[in-house]
Amino acid sequence: MVYEDWVRCTENDPELSRRVALYRYRPEVEFFNIEKDPYELNNIAGEEKFRRVMKKLNKKLKAWMEQQGDKGMETEMMAKERQVK
Repeated sequence: MVYEDWVRCTENDPELSRRVALYRYRPEVEFFNIEKDPYELNNIAGEEKFRRVMKKLNKKLKAWMEQQGDKGMETEMMAKERQVK
């Protein structure tokens, strides 16, 4: 019930509403400078100066996922079938 209460509180608090929206509507790619932005409030994924490092990290991630047998969204959707009911 905590999450629902948190969302309900946004009705009267524009700043809280903005923060909750960050969690509810996440972009496909997130990239943060955790030294300058430890609370991860400023997504810098769209900034051109980080494109090369993001490409390098994405390549490493894809290789790791392949090694683990992780097929991305397909794996996520199959997880629902394995949940205890």
